[in-house]
Amino acid sequence: GIVLVAPLREELVVRARLPGRVVAVTPRGAVVEGPGTRVRGIWGCGGEASGPLAFDRLEPGSVAALPRAREEDLRRAAEIGVAGLAAPALDLRAVVAADPAFPVVLTEGFGRREMPREVLRALSAHDGRPALIDGTTVLRVGVRRPQLILVEPRE
Repeated sequence: GIVLVAPLREELVVRARLPGRVVAVTPRGAVVEGPGTRVRGIWGCGGEASGPLAFDRLEPGSVAALPRAREEDLRRAAEIGVAGLAAPALDLRAVVAADPAFPVVLTEGFGRREMPREVLRALSAHDGRPALIDGTTVLRVGVRRPQLILVEPRE
């Protein structure tokens, strides 16, 4: 007899999370390019999430960017269901105890630290616009720091 083996063509739909133009397709995915501002973090946890940027407030489904954050803000963010949280600093024990289910990016590290003025200006200017938060932190070979990407409006 004859046995024919035909692979099933399975379609996989993956959201880019940010608007842009596909400039390359690779075996691992696609490269999407578009204008924006990157805010690099010192430490982060969690994966990627996106949503409208909420500057100096916590809103459900948003990427909240707080100029100062306390342990209560971390708990409140979990209660209301933010997509992610960016802040200058938090207490390490508070982050470990909370074990957030959303990405967290700290731009200045742990303890009590202020966010630089230029970062505050960029965040406040992008209030309400789409943002991507990536809390991935790899400190070994192939260092990768957490980041917040603020989408520029399209012309």
